[in-house]
Amino acid sequence: MEGYAKIASRIASHPELGIYRRFAALNAQNILYLQAELHGLEHELKQYASEDAAASSDETRKLYSRDWQTLAESSEEDRRQWNTMCRIRAKLKEYNDCLVQQVVINRGFQAPQSYNLETLRSCLRDPQLPDFLLGKDSGIWEDSILQADLVAANLSKDEDSMTVWIAANLVAPFHQLIGRHFVHPSDQSAGLYNYSDRGITKISSLIATVMSSVLPIVGVIVLYFVKNTLARIGIIAAMTALFSSCLALLTSARKSEIFAATAAFSAVLVVFLGSSNE
Repeated sequence: MEGYAKIASRIASHPELGIYRRFAALNAQNILYLQAELHGLEHELKQYASEDAAASSDETRKLYSRDWQTLAESSEEDRRQWNTMCRIRAKLKEYNDCLVQQVVINRGFQAPQSYNLETLRSCLRDPQLPDFLLGKDSGIWEDSILQADLVAANLSKDEDSMTVWIAANLVAPFHQLIGRHFVHPSDQSAGLYNYSDRGITKISSLIATVMSSVLPIVGVIVLYFVKNTLARIGIIAAMTALFSSCLALLTSARKSEIFAATAAFSAVLVVFLGSSNE
């Protein structure tokens, strides 16, 4: 097994390598063409409807705008309005489908993580590996211009900045120093190793938990040794800013949750400041 079949097999066993082009420009161009066609058909429909309503010699044509059955059963020479509506119906379905698909792609798919893209590239760039492609599409993942057009098909849960940073910067050094001695390759031919997303998330959560426990204590200790009131207020402001920054970077908390936690943190320091000044 080689080529596309090997790439497909590898993506099946490593879903995070499912990285494809969204063809954003082509999708937009297609929607624009459909929009132009519909706009033209809409103009024709209004024109035919106006002509039928104004027909003085044929009372039946005047009923088209008020009786659907009469319009649908119109004679062959007077079916322009109905035929145009049928064309619009088919084209409108195609247009709506494309528009909905574009919304789903834009909202549901994210750019691939850099480390997953680099892993896929390493599998595709070595002529000795069975993944190696020969056609024009072989450069899709290497072209820097097309990188903004790539999406990850693996819809994983949102990861905080710390988890992403650990996966991108610490997993590889850890593997070289320690992991390679006890983690077996999941794909021998490409030298791929699997590290659990859950494990990386746990490490990130541990760091966030430790930081959330240490920062209030550090703030209290610093305030204890500083006696100048203005300096203490400045320290509270700095510690509060540091705490909120850590929440934003180390967790996936929402803005309202960050605001509430920061307010509680600053309240603890202010209470200590007030009690120590008495």
